[in-house]
Parts: sequence; C-alpha cells; structure tokens
Amino acid sequence: MTGSSLTEFRKLEIPPDACIPTKRNLAGAMGYRELPASVDSGIDRILPLLGELIRPQGGFIFFPIAESGDTYIDLGRVRLVTDEVIGRALNGATSLALFAGTIGDALEKRAESFMKDGDMFLGYLCDVAGSAAAEKTAAYIHARVKEAAATEGLSSGNRYSPGYCGWDVAEQRKIFSVIPADDCGITLTESSMMYPVKSVSGVIPAGVRVRLRPYECAVCNRKDCARRNQS
Repeated sequence: MTGSSLTEFRKLEIPPDACIPTKRNLAGAMGYRELPASVDSGIDRILPLLGELIRPQGGFIFFPIAESGDTYIDLGRVRLVTDEVIGRALNGATSLALFAGTIGDALEKRAESFMKDGDMFLGYLCDVAGSAAAEKTAAYIHARVKEAAATEGLSSGNRYSPGYCGWDVAEQRKIFSVIPADDCGITLTESSMMYPVKSVSGVIPAGVRVRLRPYECAVCNRKDCARRNQS
C-alpha cells in the first residue's frame, strides 16, 4: 500500500444515526422473528433514548504485511499471533487494517441505572441495543476501510477481532500498541478487555486477491458471535 495517508491513523467522524439499531436489528439479536407484544413495547420505550446515548467514535490504520503464516501476521512494528482460522483467512493479503471503535459508555450506564431501579428488562434491552450498536459501528468503520483500500486498487476482506475465532483476547494489547486508544475513546483493562464495554477492535485484510468470504463458523464453538453464519 503506497498511500502515505493510509499508514497514518485515520480518526473517523461517525454519525450516530449510522449506528442506531432498528427494531428489526434488536429482534434478530434476541432471536425473534416476530416480537412478542411485551418485548415490542419495551423496545419502543428505549428506542427514543438511543439517539442521545449512542456516541460512536473510532478509526483505523493500515500496515503493509512484512510476513505471515497460518498463525501469525508480522507488521514490522507488531507481530500478531492468531489461530489458524484467521491465519488462513488472511492468506493473500498484502496489507492489514487495524481498527477500533466504541459507542461510548452512556447507554451502558443507562442500562445499569434501569437495573439498579429494578427494571431488569429495560436494562437488558439497553444492553442488547448497545451490542447491536457496537456491531453497526464496526460495520461503519469496515466500510470506510473498504473505501480506503479501493483508492489503492485493493479489495478488503472480513473483519476479525481478538476473542473470536480462537484469537486470544490478550492480543488486543498489540492492536492498541499501534492505535492511539485515546483517539478512539477506549482504554484497556488489566485483563485486556476494552472500556467502554460496547467497543470493538480488530483487523481487516486488504490485497488484490482478498475477498469477503463466509465466516468459518463450523469450526468455531462460540454461540454469541455477532457474525456467526454471516458472509
């Protein structure tokens, strides 16, 4: 990748509207095809809150891949150690985008407030909405990565995050060693978890031979993955 601007961290102005989940998004996240009346009315109560409580921010940076194998990607400044699932998925990539994004902690705090007041159901719905909004934030960043790669004549692939597909969550520290976490509004705990909780980090491969492919869910035991069985 030759564009110098792409090898510098790009902080994004993410419009909140792009990250607010719809009622259909929330129904799907909870496993409903048709919403029970009680769930439908609960969602109607929290939807007006989301516009003021979801405050997305994030960004990305590209690195040329110096060397890679089935279980590692060497970017020169940092060497990521992955599972074979991700290693195989990155075959053919010549650059790697490292990204991070968050919706902030306001919705999380509102969920906690509902629960403290005894309304566990609305607290739960806010938590579901936060997870869905974080996924939408990641999708927005992914789209911007795709556009940036295209300016270099490259296509981009799937995104992968520490903690999924067998990738040790501790590897998150390596991502944040080259991403300015403050510019993303994210900090890491001692156990390498992100705060705010509704945050996402990861990598996206780019190259002339890279394509979006179905995630290899058949070899993954996680049932709570937002991208399970998605392409």
